[in-house]
Amino acid sequence: MTEAHAAFRGSIPRNYDRFLGPAFFEPYGLDLVRRLDVTACNAVLEVACGTGILTRHLRTNLPEAHDSSPQI
Repeated sequence: MTEAHAAFRGSIPRNYDRFLGPAFFEPYGLDLVRRLDVTACNAVLEVACGTGILTRHLRTNLPEAHDSSPQI
């Protein structure tokens, strides 16, 4: 495989986020958020966020938590 074939650019990121991300990671993100004791949580450190599927669920279910992620 050449480097050009392995590049994550063009329509690939958009299609990954639209189709594969939800199919692969949505169930895991929902399950993880369901397992959290949100009454005892006021901060969550999330690393290697990928497409942000889990991040969106965390923000929805932890309304008191603050977002200190860098704005890129």
